[in-house]
Parts: sequence; structure tokens; C-alpha cells
Amino acid sequence: MDIKEIKEALAKKKVEVPKEASDADLHALYKEKVDPKHEAPKTASKTKEEETVPVKVSVLEKINATLESQGKELEDTKEQLKRLESAADLGRLDKWDAEHKGKLIRKASLNLFRGQIVMGWKLVKDEVGVNEKGILVEKQDIKLFLDQGEGEELKEEVVPYIYFSRELEREECDIIKTSDDSQGNRTMVLKRAGDGREVEVGISFVN
Repeated sequence: MDIKEIKEALAKKKVEVPKEASDADLHALYKEKVDPKHEAPKTASKTKEEETVPVKVSVLEKINATLESQGKELEDTKEQLKRLESAADLGRLDKWDAEHKGKLIRKASLNLFRGQIVMGWKLVKDEVGVNEKGILVEKQDIKLFLDQGEGEELKEEVVPYIYFSRELEREECDIIKTSDDSQGNRTMVLKRAGDGREVEVGISFVN
């Protein structure tokens, strides 16, 4: 209630108001003569305390583990973006990798056929036809060049392509380096996780 309203209320009650009465005096008169039961409005209560809910330690640990994992993935992504931005050609790429060795490990997969590393392959038969029953028949054979160990000659083996596609397996390895020969053929040196052996393979025969 403002002073004007207080004065009007006092006038209605025919309360004599001294001419020299201050605003505080007017408020006091109003409380005494007009509204003796009046209570000054309560001050706003303190900010409500935040509600807390009990949480199991195991739940907090899972949340922390998730946050840490997401943070690591974000950092890895940032590193890869920096690498791509700074690598306009193979020479600069290798230079970047050398400067940031240990910070970023690239991955690629060797192809394995019946436990042996496939160093290369070549399609040697590709026949397609229709038999007497009108059924489409495909005959495809592929020659595989299989690793036999350090310093050993590659083993050549011809198998039906369908067997090759069904039995092919992949083994993830660390990329140690990439290089080009004088004819522009690119190779990768991959390090196997099991025995730590480094294998150089044509880039067309890795995944």
C-alpha cells in the first residue's frame, strides 16, 4: 500500500494526522488506527535448497566411466581431424605421424584364408552361363598367394571363389607405415597383435 492510499484510509477513519508526520509515522498510524491486526509482509524465504536423491556408488561409477569413455573418443576424433587437415600428401602424412608417434594408432586388417595371410589374389576363371535347365551357372576360381612365414616363398593355391568368400577372415593390425614404389604401387606395413610380426602387404589386399 502506498502513502496516498494510507492517507485516504486514515481520512476515512477520521484519524488526525500531524502535518509534520513522516511516511514512517503514517505507516505507524495506519497499523494502529486502521488495521491493528496488520502484519508486515514476510520477507522472501531463502532460496529453496536443492532436492537431493540418494544414488548408489555403482551408478556413479558407471556414469563416470561413460563420461571418461566419451571424452577419450572426442580426443581421438580431434586428433584424426588434425591429422587429415595437415596431410595433403603421403609425405606430409608420414611426417605428421612421425611427429605424433604414440598419440594416434591407425588400424587396418589383414585377410586370412584358413589361417594363412593372403598377400594377394587373382581371378583365374570367370565363366557364366545357363545350363540345360535354364539355371544360371557361375564358375569362378581365384588364385591366392599365401604367406608361409618370414623369408619363405609365397604358396599359390587355386580355390573356387565361393569357398574363398565364405572362409575369408580378417585380423586387425596396427599400421606401422605406408610407402609407394617407383611405379606408384602403395604398400602397408602392418604389425600383428599376436606375435608382433610386421608384414608388408599391397594396399589393395587389406581392409
